[in-house]
Amino acid sequence: MKYIRQKSKKGIQITLLGLIPLLSTCVVPARQPVRPVVRVVIPDYTNLARQVEITRTDYGVPHIQGGNLKAMAFGMAWCQMEDYGARVAESLVAARGIAAKVFENPELIESDFWRKRSYNRAVETYHQLHQDTRDVLEGFAAGVTAYIKFHPEEFAEWPFLVFTGHDVSALTTGGPNWGGWDVAWGEVHRVRRGEVDVPVGGGSGGLGCFRVLSFGTAEDGKLVANRGDGWVLAVEFSNPPRAYSILAYGQSSQEDSPHFDDQAEMFARNEMKRVAFTPQEIREHSIHRYKPELRPDRRD
Repeated sequence: MKYIRQKSKKGIQITLLGLIPLLSTCVVPARQPVRPVVRVVIPDYTNLARQVEITRTDYGVPHIQGGNLKAMAFGMAWCQMEDYGARVAESLVAARGIAAKVFENPELIESDFWRKRSYNRAVETYHQLHQDTRDVLEGFAAGVTAYIKFHPEEFAEWPFLVFTGHDVSALTTGGPNWGGWDVAWGEVHRVRRGEVDVPVGGGSGGLGCFRVLSFGTAEDGKLVANRGDGWVLAVEFSNPPRAYSILAYGQSSQEDSPHFDDQAEMFARNEMKRVAFTPQEIREHSIHRYKPELRPDRRD
């Protein structure tokens, strides 16, 4: 989510320049929802909606202006509901840990159990979040709820739910387990190799990331890159060819080798090294020259 906050006589104006479909890839494999049997008190979102103006430019890109963070997030949610429909709301249902009940699908009971734990943690620690963060979460939840309220024909068979900031917090982070909803990406996502422990950008291809990485959970709860675009090679087919490359996990898998982790930090900084291709380039970058039978004990 990218926006500009500007000070003006009219207050704070927030212009959303781009919209990442944060929730669009979260799909709940559910049956058709059933109608509720209990009346739900629906909040009045009129004042919040009046603070939002949405402009769609070429290719449907939304630009959202709001009087404050909550209004901006309300508009963001409204746009996602327009673009992705029920999938956004289904994700919030799942985040609350009630998908099996709402969608009458027993196959979701196990996932609901784990999601409910994250939801409970999100509720318990919600007060620790910065007020700006809570405004964004609550504005987004209000936008989803309001869209469903004013477009009942799209959700004719839905049990009406009033979503809250707790639902969005549980969805986006599983509760603020890493210090908050707005924790820096690199504080959680790391490259760890030998003595190297640095932040890294990248994520699932489903999120549209150019650098595709997957992560495993370390003992301290941080997410460590374990596969993905670890080897990158860019070649210019000139004469002679010119190329740059990076190998995130290093040339050697032997932990005592100096080349076990000497490219990891470069990878995390989005840097590449020049490839030695011609005989002259190879000579200029040589660090060892040896025959295999003369150095049987060396692996670096």
